[in-house]
Amino acid sequence: MTKVIASVGAHKTASSLLQHHFKWRSEHYINCGLASLTRDEVSECVGGGGIKEQSHKLANAINARLQESDCQKLFFCFEDMFGKPFSVENSLYGQAFDGSPILADALSEFDTRVVYVVRPQWEFLESFYLQKVHEGYFLTFNQFIEGINLNEISWVPLVEQLRKDFGKNQVDIVDFREVRNGQRQFIEKIVHKSVSKKVKIAKVDPKVHNASISDRGLQLALRINPLLKPGWSEVGKVRKFLQENFSNRDEPRPNLLSEELRVMLINRYQKEYENLVTVRKSGFMGIRTR
Repeated sequence: MTKVIASVGAHKTASSLLQHHFKWRSEHYINCGLASLTRDEVSECVGGGGIKEQSHKLANAINARLQESDCQKLFFCFEDMFGKPFSVENSLYGQAFDGSPILADALSEFDTRVVYVVRPQWEFLESFYLQKVHEGYFLTFNQFIEGINLNEISWVPLVEQLRKDFGKNQVDIVDFREVRNGQRQFIEKIVHKSVSKKVKIAKVDPKVHNASISDRGLQLALRINPLLKPGWSEVGKVRKFLQENFSNRDEPRPNLLSEELRVMLINRYQKEYENLVTVRKSGFMGIRTR
């Protein structure tokens, strides 16, 4: 069967890096036998709210690309496959429990391997909040987390659902923290683990994609965003301005979580998280459910 590698989340886990890399190095990977779909192409089939019942469009797009590229393998990365986090009953990715079986059905004609990149909860909350601010959100971080049950943001139920729908051996969990070893090494880990070690990694653009805002950038955004007209026109201009002039590449990051909350989240989730991203000798990722 034709092999499809689907990187389907989570948000704020280097999705932009993967999307940019495979878009601009597509010819290199086609020569290696690996075709790809861009984020925009997947979005046309799925939509920003997550995969819907018309998911056959995704399979059609995959088949068309495989045919035109004469490849037997295809990779795509789309972090909105199950919608945005905390949008259903304030759960981490509540939509995934309906979306995962739809995606599995849509890709049933392929040998599908799912890649899911996770991030420690105490990092994920802060990073996703800053992303929301980039998109026009203007509530404070404390207001953002008020509606989230911090005792119910485990990655485990989502991973178990993916394994149920795609098969235990068909789901690769990747630790986002590995990007700190270098962008090339991060891409290499995903490609070699999920596609093949024979695929040579193309040159990686050293640019940081979708940089987050600094502490000063956040203070500016919280004052500017309420004044913007709805829609992407003004929001996009402000986002570009802040990323170019007030990003955490050049200035200190915001400290959002209180020390008390950070310790609580670490105590609640760290052991579980480390088990999730650690490969055991058996070859399986260790998961401890509550």
